[in-house]
Amino acid sequence: MYYTSNLSWKKIRNKITPKYLIKKCISRDGLNWKLNVSKVIDFKSKEEIAITRPWIINYKNKRIMFFSCKKKYYKIHMALENKHKNWERVSDVTFSNKSYNNFDNKSPEREKI
Repeated sequence: MYYTSNLSWKKIRNKITPKYLIKKCISRDGLNWKLNVSKVIDFKSKEEIAITRPWIINYKNKRIMFFSCKKKYYKIHMALENKHKNWERVSDVTFSNKSYNNFDNKSPEREKI
């Protein structure tokens, strides 16, 4: 199972912001899980603050992962699984639709606690 894990909280431009990443765990029975603490897809730069929502498909004998990545706004990115079963980002491939007015690429504002 691939899941999103919070690594830390930081104050960015006077807002408390979480830093998220995709991780993986394995179970043979769906009850007992072995956690893998390594990062499935790492950050490319310090500006990236969230890598979330993995979605994996099989296409022409290849496994492709789509995931959201946030700098200032969310964009959809893509990674391919290599022969060692590790995920590698596809360079310079992002998906967004700036012309679609209802596309929600922002996370909701958090209320101050």
